[in-house]
Amino acid sequence: MSASSAPIFVYPADYFHPQRPDALFQAEAAALAEQGLGIYAWNGGRFSPTAPVGLRPLYRGWMLSLAEYQALYANWAQQGVLPLTSPEHYALTHYLPNWYSLLKDWTPETVRVKFPEELTDALSSLGWPAYFLKDDVKSLKAGSGSLLHSVADGERWLREMKHFRGQIEGGICIRRVEAWLPETEQRWFVWQGQPFGPDAPSAAPEPVQVATELIDSPFFSVDIVKDQTGQWRIVELGDGQVSDLVGWEPALFAGIFTAMS
Repeated sequence: MSASSAPIFVYPADYFHPQRPDALFQAEAAALAEQGLGIYAWNGGRFSPTAPVGLRPLYRGWMLSLAEYQALYANWAQQGVLPLTSPEHYALTHYLPNWYSLLKDWTPETVRVKFPEELTDALSSLGWPAYFLKDDVKSLKAGSGSLLHSVADGERWLREMKHFRGQIEGGICIRRVEAWLPETEQRWFVWQGQPFGPDAPSAAPEPVQVATELIDSPFFSVDIVKDQTGQWRIVELGDGQVSDLVGWEPALFAGIFTAMS
């Protein structure tokens, strides 16, 4: 990758200082800037500094629904700025049902229901000893969490999703529970067809390699974990623009984008 093709990053602007990224992202943005990468802030109406027509940036910021990302993409495009990640790319990695069929051999068996009122019957028909529930994007980390041990727990999960999350995004994904070793979980990033891990340099485990080959998106994350047999399994995928730095230092993250320069 040449210096001229190095990515540019756009962060949500700080409310009190709209000329710079929000405080939550400033350490990361500083690490990218130290690598010579361009940084812009977006305050919802304009870029700071003013973005030149033809800019092809990556967004880095808050998690967005597909509708929100489509609106962001359209707004930027009207200003002559075209994100590298299209709404189609974003939807592919952000929503589990869109990538599941490509990687189902590497991730827990999943059954999806479209409406909450279908959940109880679906759980009953599966008859699994345990279930892990999430909507098409996220699991429930508050309350009693997303691990269920009975069909009755499904009603509790629905109540807590409404209370803590406010909505269910898309449908409900019922995931078969596997015997994982939580301490082995890692987040990998894939940038322009090249996987990068938190313990760089290291070879990508096979499921990350498979995802790199099959997922058509310029920038996404792959979370993996070992099971009790020592095999790597895919926990989930995410759009890289809205995946946080779990297990990563900002400087290591910044190195992704200069490694091929």
